[in-house]
Amino acid sequence: MSRETGLYIFADYHQFYLEDEGSNFPTENLWDDEQAFLDMLATGPGSVAVGTARHYSVPVKVRVIDSEPEKNIDHWDHVTEASLSVPSGRLVVFGPTEYRPDAPRITVEPSDYRVRVYYANLESVAANGIDGDDYYEVTLWPGEFAESRVLKRSDWTARQL
Repeated sequence: MSRETGLYIFADYHQFYLEDEGSNFPTENLWDDEQAFLDMLATGPGSVAVGTARHYSVPVKVRVIDSEPEKNIDHWDHVTEASLSVPSGRLVVFGPTEYRPDAPRITVEPSDYRVRVYYANLESVAANGIDGDDYYEVTLWPGEFAESRVLKRSDWTARQL
């Protein structure tokens, strides 16, 4: 089984979230250290925050699959991985200033998931942080909890600090 959902998320403050619908973790506490900024990924109970190059609306594709995908990461700028528990079976995808009750929901099997985030065209973003061709792909599959990690690091992230 593979399902894809195409979204356009307002990534204000250079980020968007993936959360279990039942999560009440305060998202402002996710970016608590410099390493999270470098990794473009932060996590908390029931939450994954994805850093973005633009602080404007960005295209995001969310894929839900049955098993771990191949690690074909050559054409991506940056690739990260984290764990996310979705016991409610409803994944909420939203930006930090969006009204969460109106945010898109993706129905999944209640489970623990691995989340792989692919980042593309980071270098295309203009100095104003608004214009660019960056885009993001998020793939989830059932998997045991494991530490977050960077599978491929972009030089772009280090230049932003």
